[in-house]
Amino acid sequence: QYFDIHQGPVDREAQEIKYILQDIIIIYKSLEHACSDDFREHAEPIIQDLMEHFLAGLHDPAEIQALYRKVFNN
Repeated sequence: QYFDIHQGPVDREAQEIKYILQDIIIIYKSLEHACSDDFREHAEPIIQDLMEHFLAGLHDPAEIQALYRKVFNN
């Protein structure tokens, strides 16, 4: 529901989106070596950007929404 390309990005509370972004990092890191080289080449900079934001303390709702849209559009 969060990544339905026909529906578009969903409008949810930033905290809820933050948990989804965290799940994306966990899933990617769990499956990273099962992904193709092309997929990893495309996904790695996005995941790295997400991780840097989380490590710096991701609390700004606008920033959370912007990261969600970045992930959605890629």
